[in-house]
Amino acid sequence: VLPVPEIRNIVPSEGPWFGGTLVRVLVNNLPPNGRFECVFGTATAPATVMDPVSGLLSCPSPPSKQNISSYVPVTVNYVQSSLVVIGGSNTSFHYLQYPNVFGVQNSFGPTSGGTNVHFFGEFEVDVDVYCHFIPDGAADAGEITMATVVSSNEVICYSAPLNLSTELVRHVPMYLSYNGADILDTGFVFEYYVTPVITGMSVTSGPQTGGVSVTLYVSRL
Repeated sequence: VLPVPEIRNIVPSEGPWFGGTLVRVLVNNLPPNGRFECVFGTATAPATVMDPVSGLLSCPSPPSKQNISSYVPVTVNYVQSSLVVIGGSNTSFHYLQYPNVFGVQNSFGPTSGGTNVHFFGEFEVDVDVYCHFIPDGAADAGEITMATVVSSNEVICYSAPLNLSTELVRHVPMYLSYNGADILDTGFVFEYYVTPVITGMSVTSGPQTGGVSVTLYVSRL
């Protein structure tokens, strides 16, 4: 008799309402052979066996019916000669109403990073929010940083460092995410600039009464 299969966990356990999140489902005692599919509530999605030994499956989340926050149970259908439904405890998926960004404040800063960028709009308040500054338009580039959720109408991001070898200014698209994987283009860009460096002064001393004209020599201005 084969041991009873059971879902151990799902990662990530949340994603946008429009679907497409690649969810990793770990199943104890995953049956051999057969065909698998994930079920999110009542909607099914094809499952790919990533590692039959550990029981790892990968499923794209199907879209929810509307742009609202909702929870649905996740199960796995094992189809061979008959249908077996594999369940588990605490295996729900959270469909999220994704951010609606109206405006931004402090959208420029030095390449060293750390600028507080304020986003204004409509946000979830009971989930982690991530910021993604993508320098070259590639989803796997740039650095993901954790945001601070001030309220359902304001989120603060912190600009990541950026290395500029030749340019003095770079405009970088800004993205938000609730799970660190599915990103949303805010429609706004962040302007990175190289901090000027004072390399010399024409005069280094003068009377206490002032009035001396001083010329500063600056690079990267």
